[in-house]
Amino acid sequence: MQPKNPDCLWFKNMLANEPLMAKLKNIKLVVFDIDGTLTDAGIYVDDEGEGGRVFSVQDGYAFRPAIAAEITIALMSGKNNTSTIHRGAMLGIPKELCIVDMKTKPEAIRKLQAEHNFTAKQTMIVGDDQLDAVVKLEKCVALFACPNDAPFYYQAYADIILPRGGGKQAARLLLDLMLYINNKHFAQELIAQALAQ
Repeated sequence: MQPKNPDCLWFKNMLANEPLMAKLKNIKLVVFDIDGTLTDAGIYVDDEGEGGRVFSVQDGYAFRPAIAAEITIALMSGKNNTSTIHRGAMLGIPKELCIVDMKTKPEAIRKLQAEHNFTAKQTMIVGDDQLDAVVKLEKCVALFACPNDAPFYYQAYADIILPRGGGKQAARLLLDLMLYINNKHFAQELIAQALAQ
């Protein structure tokens, strides 16, 4: 018998954490950081300066089903890079939910919550560094998740450590979990079968 897939083991461990799953079921707004979360934190630099970023196609496959399941997704980057807005458009995320070059993430998240009638208990941030962790520190969100290649001291502060690195389907696994616990995953039966093996 082959050993369990690490993603599957992570999924099972998450499901076994009932208090955490109760909080996760209540989440209606998920704010994703870009660099180091939806990308591997690599930046192309050429003679003209900073270029584009590389996003995961597999991450993208989970965004539309999450939106269809009434989970509001926002993309947030401290950099004024149009790739965030372009990627959002590709995923069906409206431009007003693709926030770039903001003063602070807590301020931007509070504004989003007010505009879309969400509370802190209904909000989660997924990020990999100080600008993301401070959102939880300022009590703007119920949960802070990070990829497993975030600095160790932010992982120690996170509610959820995703079993993959930024830009390597970390977001996909989180959204898969959220859809599954709400019985809205497009592969609900396949996931249940895999977990039962």
